[in-house]
Amino acid sequence: MALHCSITKVPLFFVLGWIGCMLASHAAEPNWPILEFTSVASGVPRPVDIQNAADGSNRLFLVGQDGEIRILKNGALLETPLLDVGDRIGTYAEQGLLGLAFPPNFAEKKCFYNLLLPHGGRGRGNQPFSDGFRSGCR
Repeated sequence: MALHCSITKVPLFFVLGWIGCMLASHAAEPNWPILEFTSVASGVPRPVDIQNAADGSNRLFLVGQDGEIRILKNGALLETPLLDVGDRIGTYAEQGLLGLAFPPNFAEKKCFYNLLLPHGGRGRGNQPFSDGFRSGCR
């Protein structure tokens, strides 16, 4: 009496996938860094950005989606904002004041750039607002 064996054909990608899973299960876990967050200020609703003007003043500029750029100096939040455009923007979803940038020579120029989306997320007419807002830059 003869013994008959049947070998089922298994697609190569299944075999390679199984081998990959077996190897991955024995791989060493990555040494991920442990991150810690420190609160630097409160009173900035919906913060979206933090910048340093690199002008030697040791100030941080905190951008709130509600339209204010607040100044943090020596650990204290100054009462007067650098900019307040809250009446010109929407704050729903991805609208609002979204970013801030200083030119390399901010100490001399005293100007900055920011990105904001006005009410309805639209700029002039029916064109999307995408070129940001410029404050005093020439």
